[in-house]
Amino acid sequence: MVKLVKTNSENEDFKDLVKLLDAHLAVTDGDEHAFYNQFNKITHIKHVIVAYENKQPVGCGAIKTYEPATVEVKRMYVLPEMRGKGIASKILSDLETWAKELNFEKCILETGKRQIEAIALYKKSGYRIIPNYGQYEKVENSVCFEKKLLKSKIKMKKIFFAASMLLTVASFAQNKMTPELLWKLGRVAGLGISKDGKNVLYRVSTPNMSEDKSARMVYAVPVSGGNAMTVSNPDSILVNDKISSDGKYIISSEEVQVMKVMSKDIYPNLQKSDVYVFDNLNYRHWDTYEDGKFEHVMLTPIANSKKGTPIDIMKDEPYDCPQKPSGGDEDYIWNPNGKEIIYCTKKKFGTAYAISTNTDLYSYNIETG
Repeated sequence: MVKLVKTNSENEDFKDLVKLLDAHLAVTDGDEHAFYNQFNKITHIKHVIVAYENKQPVGCGAIKTYEPATVEVKRMYVLPEMRGKGIASKILSDLETWAKELNFEKCILETGKRQIEAIALYKKSGYRIIPNYGQYEKVENSVCFEKKLLKSKIKMKKIFFAASMLLTVASFAQNKMTPELLWKLGRVAGLGISKDGKNVLYRVSTPNMSEDKSARMVYAVPVSGGNAMTVSNPDSILVNDKISSDGKYIISSEEVQVMKVMSKDIYPNLQKSDVYVFDNLNYRHWDTYEDGKFEHVMLTPIANSKKGTPIDIMKDEPYDCPQKPSGGDEDYIWNPNGKEIIYCTKKKFGTAYAISTNTDLYSYNIETG
């Protein structure tokens, strides 16, 4: 009896099956395999199904968020000796059900024209051929499919989920708040509105103490309300608010050396020295030492999709934007007229900087400087 197990791309059986799939595709794709292989990475796939028979892995499949309401079916494979038993159909059906539970409305996928069995499976499963999408748009060997998912109300699962959430909250309520518990909480940051104006995108960073870094995931939630969905390629659907309204400029920030603070910079003959030289406050902001480098806003022209030479709009100024120690790109924005950059900074230095908590907004006119 075949058993389907929901998992993710960290599953070792899934990784082994994908290696067999890639070996098969290396033969059928021929010289085009390197092109296709770059789009078939399995890192950070959250929704994977592995099929088992007698506890042995025999097939797999996965779905990845392509757009807020669309998932892409990836890495469909069944061992050659296990084909003809309906395993692939079961995996595909369960992936579609999973996608509906996650509130997706459509499945898309790509396969090669040489994959005759795969094409037959998708047609039998209700998929229709569509124009090639994304990276496959002008690839002659690719054929792309689409299937719209019928919405269904899975009330018992929702009740179970709500109950489990209440139990989770209750269990947390029984515990004292500790540093370790705080580390498990995700840090949320707003990213902006999607290009079609239908979704709000945000990022959740979850710290990992053992690895000394944070895992980041991006989500989209409809502005009209609904469930949040993971987004794997936010840049493709997110409005880039750092590009001017006429599309001719982009703003960013860059660390610039303004002052000499390190001893080897002040005394060129002492290149092995590693000393900070201070004659005034402010020598340290929280956990960040003043090293003579300052974050400045850079204005870069764009022509024919290529970036030109950046212009430092704060040239030679010993001030930071974004501000230290934790400022971000929210510290500088475009005026809607596309002619002015509005940025926030504290234009004070030394002791005056250390004793002041005031920051101000400044306007930079890109035509007059």
